[in-house]
Amino acid sequence: MKAPITLLLTFFTMVVYSQNTVEKYVREGIQYHDAGDYRSALEAYQHALYLNPRSSLANYEMAMTYSVMNEYDSALKYADIVIELNDNSLIPAYIVKGNTLDDLGYPHKAIKTYKAGRRRVGKHYLLYYNMALTYFTLKDHEATEKALIKAIKNNPMHGSSHLLLGQLLFTRDQPVQSLLALYYFLLLEPNTNRSAGAYQLVTTQLTGSAERDGNNINILVPPSKKKKDDFSAAALMLSMFGAMNLSEENKDQTPEEQFVSNTKSFFTILGELKGKKKKGLWWKFYVPFFYDLARTDHLETYCYYISQSTNQNAITWLDSHIDRIEALDEWLR
Repeated sequence: MKAPITLLLTFFTMVVYSQNTVEKYVREGIQYHDAGDYRSALEAYQHALYLNPRSSLANYEMAMTYSVMNEYDSALKYADIVIELNDNSLIPAYIVKGNTLDDLGYPHKAIKTYKAGRRRVGKHYLLYYNMALTYFTLKDHEATEKALIKAIKNNPMHGSSHLLLGQLLFTRDQPVQSLLALYYFLLLEPNTNRSAGAYQLVTTQLTGSAERDGNNINILVPPSKKKKDDFSAAALMLSMFGAMNLSEENKDQTPEEQFVSNTKSFFTILGELKGKKKKGLWWKFYVPFFYDLARTDHLETYCYYISQSTNQNAITWLDSHIDRIEALDEWLR
């Protein structure tokens, strides 16, 4: 019995050593990839695949690196290997394959790939989000919105889905819905490279259009839509905010104070408009959250918090109100 046991232990040791070596080469490859040294990354992954050709992770990383290098045929080849293995890394493999097909100019094939991934692994926010990106490039705005809503329902913490939804609805002249998505994105990402643009879209839509002509304030009300919706009253309200900011009553307010006041009014009015019959992501997710926030002492902190990407005054305020930030964080938890 000693010989078989010794052989078994030797085999087990070899398997463990091989697996550890595979993971070591993959980690090296990822480091090379992140540093932009893609050829060295591929070499490291090849070493890993020599030891274990069925490593789904090594095959996926090969696909990812080839995709970044715009070597699309190779990217598709390795993504398909991962999908055929039906092991780990399935979701990212479907995403790399879909992205690659999109880059090759086959958006409809990309969408079919994301749908195939969804059938295979179930609902996943990244599959919905990438599908939305492809629909967006096709200018199929209705399909884009539906995919993004599904992505957010699957993962409300995915900032990119809120951002793209806010941008999409801005282009579709739906300021109320756009603002809700952008306000939530800025809660998740108040100070990243994408935050400044999102904050600008918020301030642009929040104050509507108003201008002072001597002692008169002219409000430029957008043309009414043929079809009224649940947000028509709130959209009309936005056109008033600019006028209120220019009024004598509010002329001494700082821009930061006006932003807090307008935001609170916006959230409060939407909360009061909400009824039992109003459904969907807007009324069941965004509006209740922001209405609750507007009725706390944390709204001012929130407004400064989401303004920090472009506003030095906001940064200064936040630095001197650490206790308020901690209180907001506690409330969010």
